[in-house]
Amino acid sequence: MRDHLLGYLLGALDAPEHGQVEEALQNDPQLRSEADLLRRSLEPLEVDREHHQPPLGLALNTCRFVAEKIAPAPPVSEERSAGSPRRWALIDLAVAAGVLIAAGALFFPAVHYSQAMAHRTACEHNLHQNYGGLQRISDESPEHSFPAIPVDKPYGVAGVYAAILKQHGLLDDDRQLLCPGGASQQKRDAFRVPTLNELASIPVAQLGPVLQELGGSYGYGLGYLENGRYVPMRNDHRPAFAIMADAPDPQCPERRSNNHGRCGQNVLFADGHVEFVSDCTTGQDDIFFNRNRQIGPGVDRNDAVIGASDTRPLR
Repeated sequence: MRDHLLGYLLGALDAPEHGQVEEALQNDPQLRSEADLLRRSLEPLEVDREHHQPPLGLALNTCRFVAEKIAPAPPVSEERSAGSPRRWALIDLAVAAGVLIAAGALFFPAVHYSQAMAHRTACEHNLHQNYGGLQRISDESPEHSFPAIPVDKPYGVAGVYAAILKQHGLLDDDRQLLCPGGASQQKRDAFRVPTLNELASIPVAQLGPVLQELGGSYGYGLGYLENGRYVPMRNDHRPAFAIMADAPDPQCPERRSNNHGRCGQNVLFADGHVEFVSDCTTGQDDIFFNRNRQIGPGVDRNDAVIGASDTRPLR
């Protein structure tokens, strides 16, 4: 698995390999330590993470440069018959290798970038789909609130938003809660969201694994505290207030999501638009911690905090 750590951190693995590394990291503390060390080593490269298009004509210019540096081939021997094929010289192989390397340097990063962009776009579409259901519930709420987390229930965690959507018939496809960049096909096929009634029927001792998977690949807003009382997020259509995002990764100190190889996360805002942010902040607000640097509800109505599926607003 160590051979795959770099590809895992860069988001360059396919879904099955990504899942295998995830499982190995959960079971191997030494491997997690090595991954954290490698991740910190890669942090200086974050300043140049943005994709850049190669200069126009780079491949052709590279081939010309190689050709200009090659010594002219020796004259053809007169003893060789005119019909005999010319054998490849070592310099010919060098030219061919240079061309292939140049082409590969352009082609393979472009393929990976296209795949990552496709996952990001599909993830953005999922969040837009989820917003439709969340907005419907807020429109019907007397206080225009997004779905409230039932903090007095054993299943009162951030991921319960999914069960609320399911209960109201507002979830067209359970798989829209799974980010293509963070879920294997096997997980997508097996994923199913329970309703609130089904959650209530599960014994408390068996709820843990269910709550961890309840919200799929996405985290949900934990609301805020007002005079020590939990208050759900209000739908004020604020363009800078985060209500959902790619789920935070508890193994990462910054809680940066792993859905896109820790390159960033899609964030859904209260006005319905989605942005991909490379860090964990929107403006001055860290979306995975409240202003007291705690994983919990916001300290006031302007403090947006996104919790992972099994995060409880009140402990």
